[in-house]
Amino acid sequence: MKPILFADDSKVIRESISPLLEKYSGIAPVMVTDGASLVERARAGGYSIIITDKDMPKLTGLEAIAEIRKFDQKTPIYLISVMMRSSIKRKAIFSGAEGAFVKNDVKELERVIKHYRSSEQE
Repeated sequence: MKPILFADDSKVIRESISPLLEKYSGIAPVMVTDGASLVERARAGGYSIIITDKDMPKLTGLEAIAEIRKFDQKTPIYLISVMMRSSIKRKAIFSGAEGAFVKNDVKELERVIKHYRSSEQE
């Protein structure tokens, strides 16, 4: 499996999510702290999944998703946020994401990673 690209400006979130991403995917994730860095890393390619926070400096998660979709239409992207309203999910999908979920929804995080991990192995 290729690494997961994960973006969140909160050091606490990055440090708490990183071990879970590695556990579920079997490979250490690549972590970035803002939307501009996310777009830059995504442009280099080679990621199995991109997961981004909604509220970040330089570019929001929604803005970063829209930018990434200009050059990469294949890599699955998910938006995460502390609070997830249906309007945010709709905006994420409209921007080009496959979906969106609450940051602390560990079961959904695991489901998403395992889904793409199994499809990579086929």
